[in-house]
Amino acid sequence: MKTLTRFEDISLIQKLGIEKAQIYFTGLLLLFLYAFYLLQDLFYVNGLNDFDEYFIRAEMWVNGEWNWGGGPDKLLSFIEYIPLHFSQHDFLSFYRTTNIVLATLLFLATFLFITKKNDLFPSYIVKLCASVLFLTMPFFIFRSLTIDASALLASMLLFFMVSYRNKYMGWLGLLIYLTRPEGIIIILFYFFFLIFDKKHRINIFINFVSFIVLLVAYKFIIAKYVLGTVTITGMPDIDNSTVEYVSNSYGSLIIGALKGVLYIPQYLFLFGMEILQNNILFFFYLVGIIVSLFNRKLFFFLLLVGGYAFMYMGLNRFQNPFEFHTAFDIFADKMEWINKSIEIANGRNMEFNVYGHTRYRVFFYPAIAVFVISGVLFVLKIFNPGFNKDKTTVSKTYKGKRLKKQAINQKEISTVKKSKWAKVTDFFSIKEYPELANTIVPGITVLFILLNLIAYTGFSKPFRYKNQMKDVYMNDYYKSGFEIRKRMKQGDIVFMPNLCNCNRAFIAEFLIFSGTRYTLIPVCENCNEHLVYGHPEKKSIITAEEIEKIIPSRNVFFDRYAVDYQKTFNDTTVRKIKQLYQKFDLNMLDSLNIHFVITPQDLEKPGLTLVKEIGEVKLYENQLSK
Repeated sequence: MKTLTRFEDISLIQKLGIEKAQIYFTGLLLLFLYAFYLLQDLFYVNGLNDFDEYFIRAEMWVNGEWNWGGGPDKLLSFIEYIPLHFSQHDFLSFYRTTNIVLATLLFLATFLFITKKNDLFPSYIVKLCASVLFLTMPFFIFRSLTIDASALLASMLLFFMVSYRNKYMGWLGLLIYLTRPEGIIIILFYFFFLIFDKKHRINIFINFVSFIVLLVAYKFIIAKYVLGTVTITGMPDIDNSTVEYVSNSYGSLIIGALKGVLYIPQYLFLFGMEILQNNILFFFYLVGIIVSLFNRKLFFFLLLVGGYAFMYMGLNRFQNPFEFHTAFDIFADKMEWINKSIEIANGRNMEFNVYGHTRYRVFFYPAIAVFVISGVLFVLKIFNPGFNKDKTTVSKTYKGKRLKKQAINQKEISTVKKSKWAKVTDFFSIKEYPELANTIVPGITVLFILLNLIAYTGFSKPFRYKNQMKDVYMNDYYKSGFEIRKRMKQGDIVFMPNLCNCNRAFIAEFLIFSGTRYTLIPVCENCNEHLVYGHPEKKSIITAEEIEKIIPSRNVFFDRYAVDYQKTFNDTTVRKIKQLYQKFDLNMLDSLNIHFVITPQDLEKPGLTLVKEIGEVKLYENQLSK
């Protein structure tokens, strides 16, 4: 009769122990991916990603203007505030430094998420493979390295998942709320943890109460001492709350909530389709969603995606809870992807933007990845030839370090081979199906890395620094902006006589690159209203027609990217602008305090120096400006 013996040891695991070996393995794997992240030179600044809002607020803070307008998403501005101190005059250096900071936060949060044990979450192998999957998704890499608040929210939620049960961590909830409006969803998470994490219920309750106290105190302070009012309607950062979404969209909290719930199944389907864009992964995702309905360890992640669908998409975006025609159109588009399955995981996410901006959903990529991995493991468990459904299988008796006899007959014991993979099985915590360890670890993980990174190569090409600088989008005016930032002083004004402000994103981005606050630029007939809601310089709407009534020439000053009333509608200033444009009297540059001029024209004036010729435009500096 055979005796039970220890399986062959793998020396590293034997020396370190299972938990330490897992930590080292995770650290090395994430270090590899972290180095890959740092080697990327992605560059993307566009009005659609709200970078201008975060950056301009941070720049104002550096200059001593603690403006607190706009939405609740302030955390990214705080993070940008630090590197700005060191790179105020070199935008690309600032951009790169901020990328490194955000990538560091992401990988630290992911490391803790994978290695910290929590009985409410899936096993180590699920968290490991899910992390590898979302960290190698092209769109996730792109958003993580182009300074986006949604990617930061993903990091903050991962931090929250590993610290919610620790003492005195209520403040982290406030930081999550200050990352993006969707951060308020952690209230649902607190309720979930209070129900299921009985062992740490006291700490969770204290953290939840402290979070609510901090949130109320924050809103009161902002309302009373920053905005000068304690009324809800006077608080810009309350606009994105769930309650307001419900009341505005449906007029009734109960009716709105019921309609929002109806959105959840549809958007779980559509979000997975949009994010994965690969039919094989999408299939496993659907399997994982179904499994999560019966698995408490996956329910948290279902709560994340479903809660978002309820709060943001269901209550805010659409009046009709089931838009079957839209869903059908998307499904029809997906049929075209069947023949392109090799374009793994989000190879076209930038083009697939039906339900709001795709960046809004970056923060639950980890949850989507968990569903995919859970679906993969479930399918392997069911269909793997070596899986034994008998109640006395090895999977029911395997204890990690050794096999105990426990009602296992001689025949069953003899089927257990003394293999090195037994230790690997324990290492990856796949006790339910140890025979799959050698399939999962070297196979699926490496496959995700290789296929996603191959797809990323083509995906990221248009967004690299060098390519972007050569592209039309990064035009000569923007390049001139980089040169201005190296020379500008606070209060300097730039004059661009050959441009129009029809595209407000253009002027916003130029001001970011140049560091200037004020511009003198025309408003042509195609321009509409001049305001960007939610940005630091919040002002009333003014249309091109209204400008024309006061200033027929439509040449106005912009403070950041909203019309500056004080300058534009001052009679003396209006006369000077008119003289500058109609007679092109360059002496008016001095009295209007214009320090920089960007134009294709050749200009001559005492004190006006040609700084640099960039492509088709020339950058002049006016030394005689006041």
